[in-house]
Amino acid sequence: MANSHDGNAQVLSYPQHPPKDFSDLAVTLIKNGLGGVDAETLERHLEQVGYFRLKGYWYPFLSPSSSCDHKHVLPFREGTQFQQIWCRYIFDQELRTLVFDGIITFEIYLKSFLAHELSLFGGEFGYTTPEGLPKLSFDDYLACINSLRASFTKSNLPYLKHFKRTYKDPLPPYWMIVGCLSYGTLKGYFYQGSPDSVKRKLAAKLHIF
Repeated sequence: MANSHDGNAQVLSYPQHPPKDFSDLAVTLIKNGLGGVDAETLERHLEQVGYFRLKGYWYPFLSPSSSCDHKHVLPFREGTQFQQIWCRYIFDQELRTLVFDGIITFEIYLKSFLAHELSLFGGEFGYTTPEGLPKLSFDDYLACINSLRASFTKSNLPYLKHFKRTYKDPLPPYWMIVGCLSYGTLKGYFYQGSPDSVKRKLAAKLHIF
C-alpha cells in the first residue's frame, strides 16, 4: 500500500520478509551459486555477523537485475567464492579498528585540551553559565546544559558517582564532566562554544592554520 511521506511523495510500505533460520539462509545462498563453503560453516558466519550486514559485502557479487539497472539480485555471479566475501569483511573490520583507535586517541586529547583551556578561561565550573561558552546562542546553551545534565545523571563512571554522593554541586568540573560526554556533544557544545582564543590555540597545537 502506498503511503504519503512528508505530504508530497508516494512511497511504498516495506515488503514483508518472513524470518528464516540461519541454516535455511545458508542453504539458499549455496543453492544460488555461493561456492567454497559448506552450509554449516556459512551458517556459523551468518549467525556471527548477521545476514543483512554480511549482505553488503556479497552484494557486488550478485547478478544484475533484469528489471532494474542499479539493482543486484540472487543468484551469485558464476565463480563467486565465499572466501572473497569474507576477506572483504575482515579487511573492513581491521580498517575500522585502526580508524576507531585513531579517533579515540584524538577524542581523549580534545577532552583534555578543552577541559583545561575552558577551565582557565571561565573557571572549573565555567560551563554552568552562558559566559563560560560565549560562542553558543542562548538556545544552544540551554540545550547544552540539558544534555550535560542527562549525561551526568546517567553516567556510572566511579568518579562521577563519588562526586554525586560527596558534593552538593549539581554538576562536576570540566575535567570530570568530559569523561561522560560523547564526541558529538563535546564538539557541538564545548568546542563550538569556546572563545576564538581557545580554538586558535587548538588549531596551532594540531598544526592547522
